[in-house]
Amino acid sequence: MGHIIPFSELPKIIIKDIHFIERYTFEQVYYSIVYFKISTEVDSKLMAKIVAKSSRRSDAIFIHKNNFILLLPGIDKNGSEYVCQELSSFSKDLNNLISFTYPNELDKEELIINKIIELIDEPIEKLHWNREIIDEIENKIEELKLPND
Repeated sequence: MGHIIPFSELPKIIIKDIHFIERYTFEQVYYSIVYFKISTEVDSKLMAKIVAKSSRRSDAIFIHKNNFILLLPGIDKNGSEYVCQELSSFSKDLNNLISFTYPNELDKEELIINKIIELIDEPIEKLHWNREIIDEIENKIEELKLPND
């Protein structure tokens, strides 16, 4: 059963997980993120329980309003696409079902977090994340930008 974790912990967990992969693994390790949004008519707590029961013990589920983010350690792109197929066949109330994988599509934790912020489409100040972490992420994203960006 997956773990439902407070949304405020999302950046810290992504940073911790990616640092662990980069530091302690010597073979290719994948880390997939699945995002979806549920319609406002659906009970997000009930949906969270259903998703958690369908998940592995190592999976983490984060909810912000009607936005869901699943962190799937050890799952490659094919695996995350399979999860998306299963989710979409389970409920027609899911919108914007998207997956992306570290390191293939996004190779830095800052880029992963920035992508999640884009998907949620809400001002970062309203996400209730630790300001120091957000400043660090924004600074690293700035450093990664090319001069012509």
